[in-house]
Amino acid sequence: MKIAALDFGEAKIGVAIGDSKVGIASPRNFLVNNAQLIETLVNFCAAEKVEKIIVGIPHGFRGETAQTQSVREFAKKLETKGIVVEFLDERFTSKLAEANLHEDNLNSRKQKTRIDSEAARIILQDYFDLNPSL
Repeated sequence: MKIAALDFGEAKIGVAIGDSKVGIASPRNFLVNNAQLIETLVNFCAAEKVEKIIVGIPHGFRGETAQTQSVREFAKKLETKGIVVEFLDERFTSKLAEANLHEDNLNSRKQKTRIDSEAARIILQDYFDLNPSL
């Protein structure tokens, strides 16, 4: 089954995709968070034959935040379009993504264009690792 993951942000949405049979996530180009985002994702899912989207859900150290609510509302919009959505805790994925990209010796400009999708890749890889029998 093809699965995508999203790292939701106010300006950019990190995207990753993978096949549950292989269990390896790959980053894709980020999407701009604009009025066409939901339609863009519907088209992406159809073109890539994605059956499920894992959305990184942010949690503060004291529970849910305003960003958590924004992500939940975003996911509801996807679900109204027939997309199956699951949440996965995204705490520390951006920091880990930064570290991964730094290890690849990317300059800060390239890191900024890739960090959101690297975070989405980490979210999806975590999902595969937590669900090996998919």
